[in-house]
Amino acid sequence: MSEPDTKTSKERRKGTDATRALRPAVQCNLGSQMLLGQERQAVKEAAGKCQLLLIIGISLKDPDILDLTRELGEVIRSNYGGVVYCDSRALRGGQSTHDHIDFHLRVEPEVVIEGMLSALDKVNNEGMQVDGEDHTADMWFDIINNEIPRVSCPEEPEYMEPRCSYCNCDVLEYLIPCTKCHLLFCYRRTEYLAELSANTAQSHPEEPKAEANDNEFDPFEFDLACFVFDRFARGGSSRTLESIKASFECPDCWDFPSAGLYPHFVRAMPRLTVERLGEPSPRLVLLVYYLEQFWPAANQLCALLSGRWKSNGWPCHIIPIKLECLAEHQKGIDDLAWEEKSFDAMVVYLTHGLTGEQGYQVGHQTALRAAQFFDQTLQVAQALLSKARVRRGFLICCGHPLFSPPMVSEMQVWIDRNNSPSQLDSIVGCLNRRMSPGYIVNLISKLSTRLVEQDDWAREVMFETWLTDSIARTHSDLLHLAPGRSAEMWLYAPFQSRPLGKPLPGFTAHLQVP
Repeated sequence: MSEPDTKTSKERRKGTDATRALRPAVQCNLGSQMLLGQERQAVKEAAGKCQLLLIIGISLKDPDILDLTRELGEVIRSNYGGVVYCDSRALRGGQSTHDHIDFHLRVEPEVVIEGMLSALDKVNNEGMQVDGEDHTADMWFDIINNEIPRVSCPEEPEYMEPRCSYCNCDVLEYLIPCTKCHLLFCYRRTEYLAELSANTAQSHPEEPKAEANDNEFDPFEFDLACFVFDRFARGGSSRTLESIKASFECPDCWDFPSAGLYPHFVRAMPRLTVERLGEPSPRLVLLVYYLEQFWPAANQLCALLSGRWKSNGWPCHIIPIKLECLAEHQKGIDDLAWEEKSFDAMVVYLTHGLTGEQGYQVGHQTALRAAQFFDQTLQVAQALLSKARVRRGFLICCGHPLFSPPMVSEMQVWIDRNNSPSQLDSIVGCLNRRMSPGYIVNLISKLSTRLVEQDDWAREVMFETWLTDSIARTHSDLLHLAPGRSAEMWLYAPFQSRPLGKPLPGFTAHLQVP
């Protein structure tokens, strides 16, 4: 209540028409008591009953507000929900900084409110129930696109110009072929500049003498050329360059038992590669089975792995499969045109590992034991996996089933049976009971290329890669299963080798020195 206003309308008018127009709005004042203590916990409990967190017109620059939205987003995502941020301004730091936001609508808040009201009016006009369990089930489906498309990375054309097999040097003046395998290698020619100048003068007597002397300048330093001839030969270098070229053999072709030690200095190769001239590049098929809840981690895995293979110029196909829609793929996945045994296959699972004997989740209220879980998921890709050279599986989920001896024994029996062409050659699972898939994504990406480069030592490569990954090794231990081998637990415990704070025992105390 207030006293009567005797001013005229023009006297009361201040500002523009836009400031006087009334607009529908929702205002929520988040005080300090809401950000800390019981009020914060009450908000998180209320969010546990929702499937959508809608942030409209509020800035996320405040660290307290940002932390609160992150916590609420984790609760919403645990219920298969999503987080939508509505603001015409761009997010500070980009979408990667605000990874808890699933979708950013670059519109004014008024447009969002109008869209919500029109959607509700449409639902009411169609006579649908809006208070039941199906309310808002599909309302935000068009906004939050959880579908992950297939990714195909083409093979880069092979570079066919002459180059050094060790460092890819393509300067023809520095290349020498092996007389047996005919591969090219670059060499240091400082010691042979006089011979090269004499040969140039004899073959081109009409050239000026000053130009012939230019050949005595060698831009290669000592540590740039891959070969230095006769560096370890007895009596030093006494042969001419022409005689060396006539009998040059690379280290791979050198007959050590009969010819003895290699006489030439060989610099360490600056680049390790698995490509062979005239042979196809490494190929990979990645199958990602994921629950809808984990689609951000699945999308991150697909993008990270495809970028890694694309940077190498290697072809790969990434096929994401949502576990809730597994029945839609019963007809099988389209076969590839690649030749049989010309590609590797990786199968990654992002789901929930349940407690007890429940196994692994494949739907909202459906779970399967380990053997049934692998059989049903791999059946849709049986034709594709049967053509793969090797097939490796990775369980990026909570490790509750792996702590059950009957479940692990069932998995061991399943992988040992070897009666299916799509059988996995190895399975690696996380032992962390509260696993966050995002911490293992980078490890899977690195394993995809390292296993191709060192396929003969797959188990050792997986263990070494996990142990050298500073993020993955600290977030989860691993369990490794392979045919014909007992299950192995890979544990990272750097501080459990001795009591904390006490020195290591003396080295000589455990030796029996006579």
